[in-house]
Amino acid sequence: MSKVSRIEELYIEFTTRCNLKCVYCLHSTSAYKERIKDLNPEEFYHTLDILMKELDVRGISTTGIGEFTLMKNWRNIIQYIQEIYPYVTISLFSNFARKLSDEEIDTLTKVKRINISMDTVDPELFHFLRSGDVSILLDNIHHLNERCKITESKLYRTIASVVNSRNIDYLEELLDYIIENKIADELMLTPMTLPLPAAKLLDVYPVSIYFNEEKADYIAFLLKKLHEKGKKNGIKVSWSGDLQDFYCC
Repeated sequence: MSKVSRIEELYIEFTTRCNLKCVYCLHSTSAYKERIKDLNPEEFYHTLDILMKELDVRGISTTGIGEFTLMKNWRNIIQYIQEIYPYVTISLFSNFARKLSDEEIDTLTKVKRINISMDTVDPELFHFLRSGDVSILLDNIHHLNERCKITESKLYRTIASVVNSRNIDYLEELLDYIIENKIADELMLTPMTLPLPAAKLLDVYPVSIYFNEEKADYIAFLLKKLHEKGKKNGIKVSWSGDLQDFYCC
C-alpha cells in the first residue's frame, strides 16, 4: 500500500457551538445540549504542525455543525495559519448570524473562500427555518463586500442554501438578490437530510420526500431556470445530493 504524501484539503470542526437553531439540523435537538465543546487552539497548532511535516496539507476548511466565529480566538487561528503556512488556502463556513466587527470582517477578506449559509432573503421564512434575523446576515455580507472592494480581496463568496419544501419557491428570489446586489460568486444548493418522522413533526421536508413524480418535473424546471439565469449573470449555480436526481447540467 502506497503512503499518502499530501492532503489537499483538511476539514476541521473547531467548535460545536452555534447561535442558530435551524429546524432541519440535529444540533437544534436536545441530544446536542451536552455536546458543546471547542477545539483547544494549542492542540490544533500542534496537530497541524505534525500534519504539515508529514502530509503537506494544502488547504484547511472549517466545517461541521458549529459556528467557527463564535470562538473567542478564531481570528488568531486564521492568523497563525497564514503566518506559519502562507501557502495553505483557507475556506470558512459561517452563518453570519451575529453582527461582525470591522476587525472580524477584515480577517475574512484575507481567506480564499467563504461559504455563507442563507436559505432565503424572506425575513419571516428565514426566521422560521433558522431562528435568526436575516437583516443582520445581509448587513454582514454587504459590509464584507465593501471591504473586499477596498482591499482588492480575491475572496470567493458562496451562498449555501439548504433546499427544502418550505424555501424551494423562494430560491429564484434569493438568486435575484444575489445578482442585483453582487453579493456572491456562487449559489450552492444542498439537499436537506432529515428522517421522515422528524420532517413530519417539523413540517419541513426534503424535496425528495415532499414532491411526487408530477412535481419532480417542476424541480427540474426550476433548477434549469436558476442555472441558466445564474450563468447569464456571471453567478455559478450548483447543487448536490438528491437534487442531482431531478436535474443535472
